[in-house]
Amino acid sequence: MDYLFGFASSLSRDLACGLIGELSYPCCFNNFVQDVSKEEGNLAVTRDSVQERVTRAKKQTRKTAEIVEKWLKDANVVIGNVDQLLQMAKMEKKSCLGYCPNWIWRYRVGRKLSKKKKELKLCIEEGRQYIQIEWPVSLSGGFFSSEKCWEFDSRKPAYEELTCAFEDDEVTMIGLYGMGGCGKTMLAMEVGKRCGHLFDQVLFVPVSSTVEVERIQEKIAGSLEFELQEKDEMDRSQRLCMRLTQEDRVLVILDDVWQMLDFDAIGIPSSEHHKGCKVLITSRSEAVCTLMDCQKKIPLSTLTNDETWDLFQKQSLITEGTWNTLKNLAKEISNECKGLPVATVAVASSLKGKAEVEWKVTLDRLRSSKPVNIEKGLQNPYKCLQLSYDNLDTEEAKSLFLLCSVFPEDCEIPVEFLTRSAIGLGIVGEVL
Repeated sequence: MDYLFGFASSLSRDLACGLIGELSYPCCFNNFVQDVSKEEGNLAVTRDSVQERVTRAKKQTRKTAEIVEKWLKDANVVIGNVDQLLQMAKMEKKSCLGYCPNWIWRYRVGRKLSKKKKELKLCIEEGRQYIQIEWPVSLSGGFFSSEKCWEFDSRKPAYEELTCAFEDDEVTMIGLYGMGGCGKTMLAMEVGKRCGHLFDQVLFVPVSSTVEVERIQEKIAGSLEFELQEKDEMDRSQRLCMRLTQEDRVLVILDDVWQMLDFDAIGIPSSEHHKGCKVLITSRSEAVCTLMDCQKKIPLSTLTNDETWDLFQKQSLITEGTWNTLKNLAKEISNECKGLPVATVAVASSLKGKAEVEWKVTLDRLRSSKPVNIEKGLQNPYKCLQLSYDNLDTEEAKSLFLLCSVFPEDCEIPVEFLTRSAIGLGIVGEVL
């Protein structure tokens, strides 16, 4: 008898639990709608995170497992089905002339919602194992120009030509040339920033007179958040070319080019292999632009005297209230900068806040300076830059500047390493 009583008690308990569970579908209908909507949001976040990881893998020219691709497809199907079910739930059918809930309809839809909630949770659990927990934060790809020289009237023709060339799909090689210090780099960066909406990626790569293929490759790869693991130069170029062709439209700005570059060795795809890859080179020589088969060659002139004076005043803080004697000195020094933005900024900045006698010394030195062993076209910027160096306040500052020049061009110098080197060489401080 005790056995039969226990069995009956267990059966009645199970029946009661089952009945309560069934009644929960119509009675807790709104709770089911809220729970499913919340889980759908969680699944959407998980899907986006997995998709981001897959996208990053593709940018590294790596393949992802087929099971991950399958999960993404399944997740999209599940989300689509849930959307339809939630739309159905929001259009609740009423009975008794619209005044009472339709309990039978609620029961059916509520039961479907309960099943979908379980399906969503299982899908989320599976997807979370495909998410990479952390990765390096990408650096900003924006360009910043210190001075707005490109706004001067003398810059506008070159600016407009560059913009038109970027918009023209038939032009894939562009050359911007002009004497050293005339502002080619700044203009290229500014146009690249302003026309960034035309491209999926805009890459800026300093080249310089000594061509280092590996450094150029690393710079391009870094801008693409891409790691080159190959050691062989040819393998690296193929891998880089593969990555660049993934971008539908990409602009590569090669700055300060002195000689013809081998794009195959670097890994930059030709227009025959990838129409969407556009290259802009800046150079001091029109001949280099010709050697590089630039379809569009754009000259950049120096600033006019009035433009140079405007820039000089801004950098040296010369205003209407400045004494006329100092203003006259500033005007003459501005003329010695020969319309070169880099020279104008360097000299004007170094004289900011200095006494009138130092302005006179500066003018005399600029007029009498005759740099030797400096190639044609660079003598004026060299004189101005040398003067800017000479105007540094302390010998320590000059020594640190010279120490920085030992590092490779475009090298990011860690402050701690620079400080340790300076102390070791006895330039600053003492070793305790």
